[in-house]
Amino acid sequence: MNGMNNLPLRKFFILQKGDRMAGNILYYVYSGFLLVAWMVILAIVGKMKGFAAIPKALLLTTPLVVLGGFYYWNWDFNSYVKSYLFSNKVYTCDDSEELSHLSIPLPSRTVLKGKEDGCSPFYSTYANEKAFTAFYEEALAEMKSRKDIQAFHAVEQGFLLELRSGSIIDISLNEGHQSLSIDYKPKNK
Repeated sequence: MNGMNNLPLRKFFILQKGDRMAGNILYYVYSGFLLVAWMVILAIVGKMKGFAAIPKALLLTTPLVVLGGFYYWNWDFNSYVKSYLFSNKVYTCDDSEELSHLSIPLPSRTVLKGKEDGCSPFYSTYANEKAFTAFYEEALAEMKSRKDIQAFHAVEQGFLLELRSGSIIDISLNEGHQSLSIDYKPKNK
């Protein structure tokens, strides 16, 4: 088992203390549909090709069902797949008048981990500190030249953006937990 600690995909396939569901209560329903669809496919194959074809169909469909299960129930695997297929490109917030016209770019392979209909500050990212810093130095300089922001400053684990109104947005990276947070602090608070 000690040799398995060195495998890069170990955390995707072996549950560890503190593992959690991938994040959506509808995953129970989706998992049920996945299993029902699997049984229907096997029944159709059995009816059309004869029951001797079921082992071959099981051989082909089982890996897909297992990957679907990992996608729904393993947080790390879910984030990994979403970072390639469904990554978020920008942070937007329509709940605040001041932020409604501001779009903050996000590094590649960044995935929203909060509520989609709110101004969620929680993201999972695969950007390391060097890529994060390089990305935001360029993106924020461009935002400043377009006058979207007043100024920006590098801080220990991220950047502080100063908006024209004096409000602050704190973008920080927690590389150890592969997370990025965006915190809006209005001037009047």
